[in-house]
Amino acid sequence: MKSLLLLLIASITFAESAIASLPKVFINNCYDGDTCTTLEGETIRLACINTPELKGRNANPIPAKSARNFLNNLVAHQEVSIKKDYK
Repeated sequence: MKSLLLLLIASITFAESAIASLPKVFINNCYDGDTCTTLEGETIRLACINTPELKGRNANPIPAKSARNFLNNLVAHQEVSIKKDYK
């Protein structure tokens, strides 16, 4: 997890000029460790990130809640730049 965070920080540091041209959204909250909702109700799914599920057959609630709390602390109630992938 620490190496992923360091990679994220390095990516942010080196890509500041590229980020300035990306669309921005205001994150209302994060449902789990890889899915957030904007203030407008749009669901944002983080690419290449897969965290434990909160509900369902493959649920693993303890690490799932930890991942959700981490992501909420990182981006909830903030404006962030996003790159949309329309696959």
